[in-house]
Amino acid sequence: MGNSREISVIIADDQILFLESLSQILSNRCDDISVKGLAHNGKEVISLVEKHNPQIVLMDIQMPIMNGVDATRLIHKKWPHIKIMVLTTFDDDSYIFDALKVGASGYILKNLPPDEIINCIRALDGGASQLSHQVAEKIIKKPHVISENLRESKPMWFVKMKKVDRNILKLLCDGYSIKEIADRVYLAEQTVKNHLSNIYGVMEVSGRSDAINEIMIRKLNVYL
Repeated sequence: MGNSREISVIIADDQILFLESLSQILSNRCDDISVKGLAHNGKEVISLVEKHNPQIVLMDIQMPIMNGVDATRLIHKKWPHIKIMVLTTFDDDSYIFDALKVGASGYILKNLPPDEIINCIRALDGGASQLSHQVAEKIIKKPHVISENLRESKPMWFVKMKKVDRNILKLLCDGYSIKEIADRVYLAEQTVKNHLSNIYGVMEVSGRSDAINEIMIRKLNVYL
């Protein structure tokens, strides 16, 4: 693929067929992605992370012994440099907010085509948080998946937000990369980065995942 950097990955899922199939796909199709270990539950993935220190963990949510949310919380706390991408089905939607809140950098559907999952892994390694369009739409349009302790008032930064910043924030919530956002708002990538830096500043967040979390926590409608 022309990528000089190897992306080390650990996959955690209690569905053995899916786990082994995804591992084989990554191993057979990607010379830049190296699967370092397979885990069947949250405790196993913690042990593998400690042993291999991967760049990325692909994390199932519903697993025995320790679920994916608790494993994500522990990994993010002890190894904050490791990026965690949750693999989900629509049946897991009640866990979406919980996983993002405790440190997940991405949330994609298990039934995505293999090439899309591979692209998401590469994009996540490159610094672009991954939130599939289907998942983004689900968590924004269905408030029952969000915690009950939500603040209803709109913050002043949101009320005063310029149209271009709102459009950029909308595309961010939809899971687009910096380049894709730039193409859609007809701005240079560096200009988009500057806008995002300002947006993160007024929101008082550190990056994409925290910004999306803040939007969901407050139930702010960026689609107006």
